[in-house]
Amino acid sequence: MTGHVWVSTMMQDSGLIKLFDADVVEQDRQRAVAATDAIPQGVSVAHDQCPTAVWPRKGSSKVKDSSSPPPLFVARGYYIVNQDAAAILQQFDLGGGGLYPVRVLKRDQQTPFDGTWFTWIFGNQKETADFEASKGLREFSPNPNSPRRKLPLEPQGGDIAVSADALIGPDVWVEKNLWHSVFVSGALGDALKKAKLVRAFRMVKARVVW
Repeated sequence: MTGHVWVSTMMQDSGLIKLFDADVVEQDRQRAVAATDAIPQGVSVAHDQCPTAVWPRKGSSKVKDSSSPPPLFVARGYYIVNQDAAAILQQFDLGGGGLYPVRVLKRDQQTPFDGTWFTWIFGNQKETADFEASKGLREFSPNPNSPRRKLPLEPQGGDIAVSADALIGPDVWVEKNLWHSVFVSGALGDALKKAKLVRAFRMVKARVVW
């Protein structure tokens, strides 16, 4: 048992979005849209709904062939991680989530960037966020009876609280009533911290309320 989990603001950080195209979007846009709608909800997505290759969008000056993408980035709504991050994630219970190989290509759409890359599907949902014990949550809707909230733009360690039920089940999940929130277990987050990936994953610690 652990007294903390980790929460990430990756889904509300536009800095992670890289101007890439993806083969699945070009081949079947409707299938891709269904997948990228499901991902932030913590819904499982099948391998064939994910890209097999992504590449810099034509005309984009922000993606350089000379610079490898960061350990975590977003391409057309898909979350892509490098082999170092994937190796850590694979050691934990991903539940309905998964890691699907994807080629990250340079501008010529032929030459791969160094390393092995994966599309990361969160694939799980929990309902454990403790709004009363959390700090800085934002309104999701002007409706005062809305059951949903938003994360702070820049939460600090300990601002977000979850119930002990968060310790049950998969090590990666999306909170049902906390919009655009990705959580990982204490052990998984600690492993990512040891690998110096906390900043890349936009994570801070969250409290477990017993």
